Amino acid sequence: MSSSGNQVIDKNLTIGGNLNVKGTINKEVMIFYHPFTATGSGKVYLPWSSVSDASTINYFNNLIAPYSGRLLKVVARSEEALGNTVIGFHKASDGTESPSTTATETITVNMSADDTSYTFDFTKTSSFNSGDVVAISIDPSNVPNDSRVTSVWLFNILI
Repeated sequence: MSSSGNQVIDKNLTIGGNLNVKGTINKEVMIFYHPFTATGSGKVYLPWSSVSDASTINYFNNLIAPYSGRLLKVVARSEEALGNTVIGFHKASDGTESPSTTATETITVNMSADDTSYTFDFTKTSSFNSGDVVAISIDPSNVPNDSRVTSVWLFNILI
């Protein structure tokens, strides 16, 4: 222990039992599920509170970020081979009703096989502040029909 009372670990820390924390937990990963069915082509926005995708951003397909953080990744799987697929991260700060239809960041992956999971890794560009409204779009080359998407978010939680 240092003279200030802080302990610094320069390498890995393995805990064999429970970890009890009195103080602040700074980061938390949260996972959200976005099932949808799209029978047409073109960009759609993924649902948060329903199973209906939409070609425009509305209150069913965006989330108010409770903390600052960033989108880490999206995993997508469809009953169809979607070909080159673009997933976009969209956000809007206070004073703007909905996220822009132009994504803050897009990641493209060739989803060449049906019923196969593909990962879209996002960068720190897809960060947001507490109170921002965030949304995710998908723009596949082929009609997706029944699809599943899981998004993984890192929140900076200060308690």
